[in-house]
Amino acid sequence: MTERRYNKINNTLGWLVFAIAATTYLLTLEPSASFWDCGEYIAQSYRMEVGHPPGNPVYVLAARFFANFASSPENVAWCINAMSAVFSAATIMLLFWTITHLARRLLTHNLRTQLSDRQTIMVMAAGLCGALAYTWSDTFWFSAVEAEVYAFSSLCTALSFWLVLKWENRAEQPHSDRYLVAIAYIVGLSIGVHLLNLLCIPAIVLCIYYRKTHTTHWWSTLSVLLMSFSMIVFILYGMVPGFLKMAQLTELTAVNLLGFNYNSGLITYTALFVATATTTLWLLYRQRHTLLSKAAFLLTLALSGTFVLGDAPYLPVLLLGFCGLVLFFNKKTPYRVMSNITLYLTVIFVGLSSYTIVLLRAGAETPINVNAADNVFSLSSYINRDQYGESPLFYGPAYTINASVAQKDKDGKRLMEMKKRRFEKVVKSHKSDPDRYVEIAPLRRSLYAPEMYMFLPRLHNPASAANYKSWVGGIEEKDVTAHVKTGDSIVEVPAKMPTYWDNIKFFAVYQFHHMYWRYLLWNFVGRQNDIAGNGEVTHGNWLSGIPVIDNLRLGDQSLLPDELGKGNKGHNVYYGLPMLLGLLGLLWQARTGKTGKRQGWVVFMLFFMTGIAIVVYLNQIPGQARERDYSFAASFYAYAIWIGLGVIGLSRLLYKALCRICSTRRERLERICSTTAIATGILVPLQMVSQTWDDHDRSGRYFCRDYAANVLNSTDPNTILLTSGDNISFPLWYIQDTEGFRSDVRTLNTDYLASYWHIRQLPFPYFEAPGIEMTAPTDAYAYRRRTNSAIADNCRPCHADSALAHFYSDSALKGGSHLKHPVITAPTHVGNLLEQKKIRAEYAPLAASEIVLNLYSEPYADKRNLQVGQSRTTMADIIATDLRNGWKRPVCYVTGMAEKNFAFIRPYMAQTGLTLELTPFRQDSYTSVGAGYSDRAYNNFMNFRWRGFDSAKGNALPYYDEVNRYMIVYTRMAMLDLAERLIEEGQVAERAASDPTVYPLLPAHIRTKHYATDRYGRAINLLLLKERSFPEAAAPSNYEFCLRTGEMLYTAADKTGNQAARTYADSLLNASIDRFATHMRYFQALTCWQPIAVGDKLLYSNGGFLRLLAAYINGNPDKGLRKLASLERDGIDIWEAFRKAIHIAKHQEMPHKPNNRLFNYVYEGYLMLNRYNPEKLQKIMEKDIGYPETIRKVTDYHNDCARKKSIAMAKPAV
Repeated sequence: MTERRYNKINNTLGWLVFAIAATTYLLTLEPSASFWDCGEYIAQSYRMEVGHPPGNPVYVLAARFFANFASSPENVAWCINAMSAVFSAATIMLLFWTITHLARRLLTHNLRTQLSDRQTIMVMAAGLCGALAYTWSDTFWFSAVEAEVYAFSSLCTALSFWLVLKWENRAEQPHSDRYLVAIAYIVGLSIGVHLLNLLCIPAIVLCIYYRKTHTTHWWSTLSVLLMSFSMIVFILYGMVPGFLKMAQLTELTAVNLLGFNYNSGLITYTALFVATATTTLWLLYRQRHTLLSKAAFLLTLALSGTFVLGDAPYLPVLLLGFCGLVLFFNKKTPYRVMSNITLYLTVIFVGLSSYTIVLLRAGAETPINVNAADNVFSLSSYINRDQYGESPLFYGPAYTINASVAQKDKDGKRLMEMKKRRFEKVVKSHKSDPDRYVEIAPLRRSLYAPEMYMFLPRLHNPASAANYKSWVGGIEEKDVTAHVKTGDSIVEVPAKMPTYWDNIKFFAVYQFHHMYWRYLLWNFVGRQNDIAGNGEVTHGNWLSGIPVIDNLRLGDQSLLPDELGKGNKGHNVYYGLPMLLGLLGLLWQARTGKTGKRQGWVVFMLFFMTGIAIVVYLNQIPGQARERDYSFAASFYAYAIWIGLGVIGLSRLLYKALCRICSTRRERLERICSTTAIATGILVPLQMVSQTWDDHDRSGRYFCRDYAANVLNSTDPNTILLTSGDNISFPLWYIQDTEGFRSDVRTLNTDYLASYWHIRQLPFPYFEAPGIEMTAPTDAYAYRRRTNSAIADNCRPCHADSALAHFYSDSALKGGSHLKHPVITAPTHVGNLLEQKKIRAEYAPLAASEIVLNLYSEPYADKRNLQVGQSRTTMADIIATDLRNGWKRPVCYVTGMAEKNFAFIRPYMAQTGLTLELTPFRQDSYTSVGAGYSDRAYNNFMNFRWRGFDSAKGNALPYYDEVNRYMIVYTRMAMLDLAERLIEEGQVAERAASDPTVYPLLPAHIRTKHYATDRYGRAINLLLLKERSFPEAAAPSNYEFCLRTGEMLYTAADKTGNQAARTYADSLLNASIDRFATHMRYFQALTCWQPIAVGDKLLYSNGGFLRLLAAYINGNPDKGLRKLASLERDGIDIWEAFRKAIHIAKHQEMPHKPNNRLFNYVYEGYLMLNRYNPEKLQKIMEKDIGYPETIRKVTDYHNDCARKKSIAMAKPAV
């Protein structure tokens, strides 16, 4: 086949693959924002804002370009999602051309020999198989249909690798180095997208080395690899931070010494580097002034910051001096090498210059302005991700460190090692004040006894000690004697250290297998389900679909509940075929002469550096917030190359096997083997897409967007809305910043309030929302002075004005910040609320005269708080100032947030939908009944919009992955909480109607049976709305939601006579019991070494299933008891389930908090079984003398909780 014809076929099929991939991704594209970072990326791109560190300015520019094609703000998200789809399709096209290039080189050993027609078909089949297998793989597809940086990052990696192969074809041609310059430019640009692209450098360097060297040895190859690793180090730890360090020195000189404006030093330094690099390139091009060229080249190296590694000042001098010696004492002047290096540094710098966008937009005070990186010091912290901390990589302390082994000075204070000096802008009293930087506390780390350190510490986080031990099956900590420096003396302290074997075992079991190898097998062997796993046999394991392999590891998969197996859309079975094909491709490549071995090493380095090397670098701790498979997409890209080559490898393997057993003509055998291999290469990707389409089809999914809209619609105009976490905050940022929806609401992230830059932004108005007033002076939280404040042992209430005035005084900073008055009272000014018509006149006497902001202790805690973070003191200041100013702005929190965020005002928080609003009524008292907040919440829920749920059923529903289902759980929980509140209000009204002496302050219209019936009716409507809005097919409910729904329907139905509600409760609980009985049957079949999840333990071991049965029996005794008997006949051991639960409860102390699940489950389970079979229950109780005492303990707990709740409800909180 001629070269021209081959290229035409190759190009045509490459674009065909692009079209297939683009069509796939666009058809399954999410039409709006997704959870996690997507909402933030869309918002920051549309308005050119500053997102979370380390930033992605190149991604922002590209996304802003795609956003220009949106016909309206509502379509911006689709356009930016489509950018990911197009970039992902381009990655697939480059993968196709990469595979065909490698396959052709293996078949011909050079690019001059023409391929036969059959060989051409095999090469194209290999490219199609590998490219389509990666197209329809789980990890890559997931990122291809949402606004995330990983699609763009994958394109950069694929483009870099493809360009080095293009260079390989043209290495002997003039100006071939332009491909290497282009690669350097892409590396620089990719830093503005994601740092993962740097890891393809070793594969690129190895490819260049093999192309330039005909004879290689292992030691020369190893030295080249070490050089490539050093290039990554010089870029990641030298050039990027080094440039910023040198810019910082220039900036300090220009601003603090010479009195220029902010960023003048940065501009001067940038201009100096550009001028020097340009001059150097001009001198090297002319090749006339040798000494001047060398000097200019060294100056360019120095100014680039490449050698500024760490904080040691002598290291850059030594490295630069070494380069100078090599250059000036070398007889030959390496003009080409110097020119290329200068070009590489220049284009990488050009890529890095994209961060200018961050500086400019941060200076514009955009609504999203994370870290406010408007100067070179904050930009350095931003790019280096200082706020996230770091994990030790090569050397560091083990998790067993504690205060006793910390090095101390003579005053007993910890010795700290300074990591980095830090500077901040001075807080100006007047705009005319000169610009100046102030040095603040440096970044530091504690020093410990030398015996507490180890190399490659994998077990390093003290907070994860229990998880470490769980993952490795227990850690035998060895006794060591730690030599602790205390002042001028050395003290011997007994300590514990994990063995190095445990350290390596954790790396192998968790970091390598669970956090990398499992993901590789997900993509090319199969996946059990899409539930994030933590080592349990029911969550997120790889699955082959072959019972012999799977049952040994995970238990009998035929017993696996449907929602965890075949009924879960994330259940994908490939029978390991893509993995086997990839192994065949790897083996064939490695055994195909010198060319194959070299190719194998190049592809392996790409596979290794973007996979296992990342595992080593990240040093992750157990209990990650989400699955991290997206980090390894480039490694799976490399494996897809082997899958493609596996088609040719399979053909060769079959040919050799058939030649030994058949006497058929070899040409015919080749045809048979080629046809079989091509058919396999086609069927493998088709098998993959048949499994993965349903769990990647996001078309029609609007839940993230609608969730954010419903949260905002739960609030009144001009609200201050406090949020937390990515999945609550980022959707709100998206819908406000991009669609302009409810921009009168000011959202604040409580996590970011721990940083001064976010507090400094509070007075600024954003969109239609005015700034937020605070009592704090402008510089109160500047310079990290009040990051954490000690709390005085003083529980006496103090007026907010006095408490905050003392807290912000200079005297409160002596010896470190401290809060003298942690119990703060803020008057409610009920008259202002009446004028603003926020409460009705008849409820004014029931409102509290003041709100207590209790920073002293948490609700139900048995000890006081010792310190408070600036996030909470800032929230207290915002609330107190708002109340003092007449409570003009409502203050709300989003439901689903951790209660620690608003625990200090929890009694005053009323639900208004998907938010909790601060009110003048204590919600645990009857005085809040009928105040209108429950009615607002009910009306909001009835008017909320949930697209994608109401019209579709079953398989027609869009795919809701785990985070979407998790947010559905939050929404269901909010609806259940409101229904429970409505029933409580109905019970209060019913009792008040029958007894005039109780709840004396209630208005007359509340003290009626009509009002009570209305409350019960609304509860029924809300519960049925929950069932209609969020069908089980979209997100299965857990057992507790089922029993709560059933119990409340029974209660409300009995009060209203609504037989339809009672019938629905019967069917709901009956179906739920059948569903969770499959869980129980599966759990009973597991062995002791097959762990289950914490939530599953609540169901199986802690009595959750018994509690579900009890709810059915309490609501419908006849049907419930018959159901219990049928379950026992079907092999569900309810007696063993009760024994497990009561045995666990026996060893636990009486809880301080109400609604302890275990104690409630044991109490209800005991009553139910005593009703069902008291004789058999008695035998269980006689097996352990502690069981009767346990029943008395759980009964006392149940009665005590009911008594306290009744007392609180009857107490007028005015």
